[in-house]
Amino acid sequence: MQKILFRKTTGCLLLLPVIFAQAQGSNIVIQVEATRIMAVVTPDSTPLQDIPGLKLRQQGRGNPQSDLSIRGSSFNSTGLTLNGLSIRNAQSEHWHASLTVPAAWLEQPYVLTGMDLFRLSSGHPAGSVGLNLAPIISDEHRLTIGGGNFGNLYGGVDLTVVEYYEQSIVGSAAFLNYHHADQTDGYKQNDLDRIVAGARVSRLTDKTQADLMATIAQSQFGARGFYGASPGYPAEEELWDAMALGSLRLIEDPENPAALTALWRRTDDSYWLDRHNHAFYQNQHITDFFGLHGDHKTTFNQLLGLDSRADLDLETIKSRSLGNHHRSHASLALIPNMTFGRLQLSTGGSLELFSADSPRLLPAAGIEWSVSENHTLFINYTESLRQPSYTELNYKSPDSLGNSGLSRQHTRTTEAGYKGEKEGLKWQLTGFYEYAQNTVDWIKAAEDSRWSAENLETIESIGVSALGHVALSRQTELSLEALLLDKNCETRAYASRYALDYPELSTEAALAQHLTDDLTLMVKQELSQYRPNPARAHSDWSFNSSLEVQWRLPTKPSLALSAGISNLLDDNFQIFPGQETIGRAFHTSLTYSW
Repeated sequence: MQKILFRKTTGCLLLLPVIFAQAQGSNIVIQVEATRIMAVVTPDSTPLQDIPGLKLRQQGRGNPQSDLSIRGSSFNSTGLTLNGLSIRNAQSEHWHASLTVPAAWLEQPYVLTGMDLFRLSSGHPAGSVGLNLAPIISDEHRLTIGGGNFGNLYGGVDLTVVEYYEQSIVGSAAFLNYHHADQTDGYKQNDLDRIVAGARVSRLTDKTQADLMATIAQSQFGARGFYGASPGYPAEEELWDAMALGSLRLIEDPENPAALTALWRRTDDSYWLDRHNHAFYQNQHITDFFGLHGDHKTTFNQLLGLDSRADLDLETIKSRSLGNHHRSHASLALIPNMTFGRLQLSTGGSLELFSADSPRLLPAAGIEWSVSENHTLFINYTESLRQPSYTELNYKSPDSLGNSGLSRQHTRTTEAGYKGEKEGLKWQLTGFYEYAQNTVDWIKAAEDSRWSAENLETIESIGVSALGHVALSRQTELSLEALLLDKNCETRAYASRYALDYPELSTEAALAQHLTDDLTLMVKQELSQYRPNPARAHSDWSFNSSLEVQWRLPTKPSLALSAGISNLLDDNFQIFPGQETIGRAFHTSLTYSW
C-alpha cells in the first residue's frame, strides 16, 4: 500500500503546474548573485558534501544514514536551516542530514556559528548548515546514469522550465533520483534502496522571490551495527521522508531584506533488529515538524541598525516504543547594531519559550572590526538551548537505554577570529571556547554494559579551526581545512558513542586541477586523529582519500563523464565506534544535458 501511495504522490509532484504567477507592467532587470553547485552525481551525492567547516559522518557509502558535525560536535548539536528556518526532529537528530532537496535548487551551502547563526535563526548549539533556495532563472534538463562496485546503480532526471514575463521570471522544476547498493559498509547484508522525487515553483521579481516546494523520499537499508546495536543482529530500517515549504523573500533593498518561511516535514521510521523476523524487535515512529520563521534587517541610518527574527515550531511524535508526545517552542530575537566607522558593535538576545520547559532569556554580543577592505577581526558570545530527543528520553533496546530524567542542554560559546578575502584567496581562522551543561551522550559504563543516554554535567571545549581557499592559477584551486580540539568532561565513562568521540586533530586538503577546458581532476585527502575510544577497533587515525575525474566531451558538450575512487588508500578507520567501513570503491556516471 505504501509503495502504491509513493508512486501516486511522485506522479502528482511531477505534474505540478508550471505557471505560478504572471505579472503585467514595464520590463525589469533582475540581478542574481546566487551560486549554483555543480551537478556531479556519485553514490554519495548530497548537497551537504564538501562544505567548508562541516563533516558528514556517513554510516555507510551512499548515505543510508549520516550525521552532521561542526568543529567536532555531536550529531545532536548540529542541524540544518532552510531559508532561515531551523529544521528539527523530535525522534532523533540522526535524520538532520536526511536532506531531500537537490543541490541544483540551492545556493552554495555554508556553515553558521556564533553571532552569524544567532542573527539568522534559533539554530542548533554547535552550529547549523545554512541552505537557501536559489532563484530559477534558466531552462535546465539533465539525465544521469551511473554505477560502481559493491552493486551500486544510480541515476536521476532533473527538469527545469522558465517563463519570462515583463515583471517577473517564473520557473518550475522537478526531479526524480534512484539509488541501489548491494553493500554500503563492512557488513555484506547492509544494502540500500532509495528513491527521491520533488517539484518546485518559483517566481522572481526585482522586489521578491517566492517559492513553493514539495519533496518525498523512501529508503530501505540494512542497519546491521547501526546506532551502537550489536552487529550480530541483521537489522533493517525503512524511512519515509516528506517535506513541503512555502517562502517569500523581500530583496528589493539589500540594506533592508526580509523573509518569511513555513515548513512541514514528516518522517516515518521503521526499524527491525532482525530483517528476517520483524516480530523479534520492532520500532515505528511517525514524527511531524511544523515550523514558521521570519527575519528582517532594518537599517535606520549609517550608525544604527536592527536584526530581528521570530521562530515558532511544533513537534509531534507517535511511536509504539517512545510514546505519543507533542511539544512547541517559540523564539524572538532582537539585535541592535551600532556602527562607528570600521567598527560594528552588536548586542541583544532572544526570548525562548517552551511548552514543556521553563522560558529563558539568552544573551548575545559581538564586535567586528574591518581593519581594511579585505581584513576583518571579530569576537562574539552567544548562548543556546536544546531539548532532548524522545529517543534519548524513552528508547529501550537490547543494546541501548534512554533516560526519562534528562535535562535540556545549555551551551555558551565564545568565538574570536580573523577572516578575509581578496582576489583568488579566502580565509578564516577562528578560536572558540564552548561551555556546555547537560549535553546528552550515549555512553558505556563498562565494556559489557548497554549504551545509555546520560547528561554530561559539563563539557568544556577549546579549539582552533582554519579554513582557506586559494586559486593558485587559472587552472589550479586548493582548499584547506584544519581543526585542533580538546574537550574536558567531568563525567567519566568507559566509552562514548558521540559527544566525547571526536577528532583531536583534523586536516583536509582538496585540489582541483583543470587539465583542459573540458577535463578536471579533483583529489582530496583527510588526516585525522580521534580521541582514544575503547569501542573503536583498529586505529584512531583516519586517512580518508578520494579522486574524481570529470570530462566534458569536446565534440559533444552536452555529454559529461565522471569517474572516481573513494577510500583510495583502503583505510579501515571506523567512523562510528564498532562500525566497520567499506573498502576501496569505484564509480562512474554519464550525464546528458539538453
